[in-house]
Amino acid sequence: MNTKSFRPGEDLTGREHLATDVELCCTLLELRSREAQLAQRAAQTKLLEESVFRASQDIIDAIRTRRQHLSRLENESEQVQKDLRRTVEEVDDDAQIQWANKKIQFYLSEDTHQNEILWGLRALEKEWEEMKAKVGEEGKRGGWWFW
Repeated sequence: MNTKSFRPGEDLTGREHLATDVELCCTLLELRSREAQLAQRAAQTKLLEESVFRASQDIIDAIRTRRQHLSRLENESEQVQKDLRRTVEEVDDDAQIQWANKKIQFYLSEDTHQNEILWGLRALEKEWEEMKAKVGEEGKRGGWWFW
């Protein structure tokens, strides 16, 4: 390297000129290497940005779809509850049907705990199987209802 500093207007010798050219080429090579690294980082950053954008769009689409699905389910739930209430009003004279409808409405309400619901549904299923077996036995004996 050239330890002598260059001053405008001074003539350089061949060796000094060559040393200066070598230093400039080395600096230029370092700058080009740094430019290539920055270009690569820019490309990686752009790819990352595109991936994040696509992922966020997918999340937004999933949220919208879920929101629509939940809205549809809430509407269906409201309709089922209305139908159950109307059914209870229509069958005032039959105490067993009214009791079953009230029990189902209770299970559909938000006041119940999930374990209570599962326990109650198992008991209801057991009662249903017992009634089914009882009616099936009566049907075998010549009853009017066959399962």
